[in-house]
Parts: sequence; structure tokens; C-alpha cells
Amino acid sequence: MPLVGRNCRPLSPLASRHRYSDGVELAVVIDEHVHASAAVRQAAALTDFADKPLVVLTAGSGHDAARTTAQNHLATLSTDSVHRVIVLTR
Repeated sequence: MPLVGRNCRPLSPLASRHRYSDGVELAVVIDEHVHASAAVRQAAALTDFADKPLVVLTAGSGHDAARTTAQNHLATLSTDSVHRVIVLTR
């Protein structure tokens, strides 16, 4: 398993597939994912955006059916919305 940072802790197989310059950068990415989950839950609790423009981007993989349902619902909250599923290609 690849190692990162000065403390040489092993990365998970998922994290090790990505190349980061150092452990700090990896920590930032992980932090973004943690906060994104909370933001998705908060956004799912909204009831109406009226006609405000709204773009919902959903990852094509890596999440459960509950997140897909929440993001599909989010896209219905505005009469001026677009929902795109982003698929990672290599």
C-alpha cells in the first residue's frame, strides 16, 4: 500500500489511486468530501428555489441510492434547473 506524508501512514486503496503531492493536499481533498456530504444533506432539506437558476452535479459513481434520490429531488426545487451526472473517464 502506498505511503503518504511524514508519518508514513498507509493510504486506503481508493485514496492511493490518486496522486497527491503531499499529505496536506490529500487531507484537503478528504475534508472537502466530508463537508460536501453535509452540504448535500442541507440542500436536500430545502423546499423551494422558485425560478432561481440551479445546477446540480452528481458523481456517476461512489455514492449510495439515498444521495442519488436527494440530488434528483434537489434538481426539482427550481423551475430553472439542470441536473447532470458526471462520469469519470480515464
